[in-house]
Amino acid sequence: MQKMLKNSLVYMLAAALMMTVIGAGFSEAVSASGNIQILKSDYAVVDRKMKVTVDVYNSGSGSQGGAVAIGKDEQGNPIEIKGKSQYMSKNSTAVFEILLDSGASVKSVEVLPTGNKIDVALLGYGSRINGDYLEVTGAVENGQSGQTAGIVVFGLDKQGRTVEVKGAHAYISNGSVGNFNVQLKRKELIHTVKVEATGDANAITLLGFGQTVISGKTVVTASVENGGSGRPVGVVFEGYDSNGKLLEVKAAHQYLAKQSVGNYEVTLQAGSQISTVKAFATGKASHLELLSFGSRLVDGKWSVTSVIENGESGLTAGAVVQGFDARGRLVEVRAANQYLSSQSTGNFERVLLAGNQVKKIQVRAAGGYQVPKAWGYGIYQANGRNFVTTAVTNGSKGQTITVKVTPYNARGKSMSVKTSKKYISANGTSEFQIALDGGSAHASVTMYDENGQVVTMPSVSGIDVEIDGVLQSYEQPPVNLGGSILVPMRSIFEALGSEIKWNGATRSVTSEKNGVVIKLTIDSKVATIQGKQITLNTAPTIVNQATMVPIRFVSEALGADVIWDADSSTVRITTKK
Repeated sequence: MQKMLKNSLVYMLAAALMMTVIGAGFSEAVSASGNIQILKSDYAVVDRKMKVTVDVYNSGSGSQGGAVAIGKDEQGNPIEIKGKSQYMSKNSTAVFEILLDSGASVKSVEVLPTGNKIDVALLGYGSRINGDYLEVTGAVENGQSGQTAGIVVFGLDKQGRTVEVKGAHAYISNGSVGNFNVQLKRKELIHTVKVEATGDANAITLLGFGQTVISGKTVVTASVENGGSGRPVGVVFEGYDSNGKLLEVKAAHQYLAKQSVGNYEVTLQAGSQISTVKAFATGKASHLELLSFGSRLVDGKWSVTSVIENGESGLTAGAVVQGFDARGRLVEVRAANQYLSSQSTGNFERVLLAGNQVKKIQVRAAGGYQVPKAWGYGIYQANGRNFVTTAVTNGSKGQTITVKVTPYNARGKSMSVKTSKKYISANGTSEFQIALDGGSAHASVTMYDENGQVVTMPSVSGIDVEIDGVLQSYEQPPVNLGGSILVPMRSIFEALGSEIKWNGATRSVTSEKNGVVIKLTIDSKVATIQGKQITLNTAPTIVNQATMVPIRFVSEALGADVIWDADSSTVRITTKK
């Protein structure tokens, strides 16, 4: 009798597991595979919430098990999902009660078992309007050992463009279910949503970003997962116009534990001028690094934004902005600084008053020096007057820095000397501006530390050189003399694969490559190629003790193609390999 009863119970259980009946607020079903199976579920509105009751059976060994309930509207669209799980012993049945906040808005419920996954898996998601937000709920099962996992939600407009991104995360033990609720602000713009599970990244990973224009400004959101050890992590957002010019950059960062997700939102002031946004994650720098910078004209002045990441221990970092004219001459120098902790990013913004006098802008990251470092000086005109600007990054101790400006008139006669003093803290970066008297045509600048020692004022150029797409770096920057670009002799010859011999007695250089012999002489416009004389537009010369040669002549003589990009003040050289 007991055996017959036992067999009967087994038969009834098996029949129940094989049968699927859908009725008003009631179902009996079972998953096709896995030890955790749904025996029965029903649902009803109780106290304005949809109460879902689920009977779950574990046919395997003891493990976490449970169920998720997916509430759907009249059209069958998922509007809310929520799950529950607990430890279930072998061959046991548990009853779960799940409350869906959507209440009577739920017209049908789909129930799925949990506890059968072997990795981090998204079980489902739903979305609905809830007051001022588009509320998205998602459930994630963690089939691995306990870890942090979650979801990232993408809000898409009717054209499929991402307008908002936001994520959520929590610690989920092995076999357990995590419920996540994300509220998107741009409900009037979002047509559909896409949801993905997080928790599998093995490095700092940008999960996605979206953009929209609100009140004339571009609002950008993004989510990042930290697949490494806990550290500050962030995102840099770059706004480009329709011609691909980088107008504005801005970053945000926060501390993220391993496998957690960070949400970021910034506002770009360029607004509708921005056609495209790009983004990338931060937290990977190993030193003080300029990540990006952009510039745009606002009311006749250049607004320059930049982002610097500090990959070292905490220090005061500076951003130095240099504005050059069409000939590559330094016109204006501005600077700003702030303290950056390790792996954090800083946003810097400075305005160049020279406006249209500036044709090219460079930004430098500054900090961590033992002695003061100057950044060159420029002269610009405004309201009929000349102004000298310069900047310095202090060394390892705070001190007063003095700037001496000696103006000259158009005939080269010196005028009244101007000075300016500032106390600058250790590693601080500061700018100086000195107004010159009327009649001043140009000036020289000398900078002193507190001991009266001269701070070396470097020669700065806005001219760049690229060889086969690789930006070159010269100790003495390129110069524009008489309409010709000159660069350090040894650097250009060696970069183009040519051997050189210097004759100090005749002040000449001889180069040979593939049987082609070239000879140039300092201060002489006469050069030779294979013994044939060529007249140069500008003679080789000495600049700051560096021998400088015309880059176009040298490059073309060695068989390379040369293009001058006036918009970016860049010499682009392509070798013939």
